Amino acid sequence: MSKEHPDITKMTLVCDHSGCGWTQDTSPEDASEWHKKPCPKCENGEIIDDDDLAQLNMVLCLSLFQQAIDPEGKLERGSLKLDTATNSVEIKG
Repeated sequence: MSKEHPDITKMTLVCDHSGCGWTQDTSPEDASEWHKKPCPKCENGEIIDDDDLAQLNMVLCLSLFQQAIDPEGKLERGSLKLDTATNSVEIKG
């Protein structure tokens, strides 16, 4: 769990290149280290491009906002899955 973003319990980086299959779990604080970096397995594309980073920053801002309105974590939490490869969002809660 992230210290700065306690509601974000898991981030998984995924290579979008067809047939690669590389994944790696990381923390929100370390995700920006992958910005504009090629996949370590297939060396294609960027693990986190500019659009991915903008979407990640939006989610992190929402996390901080949620902490501000519910600092004790008493409200029910849901989950959000953001797939930047397909531009899809799945919300459960």
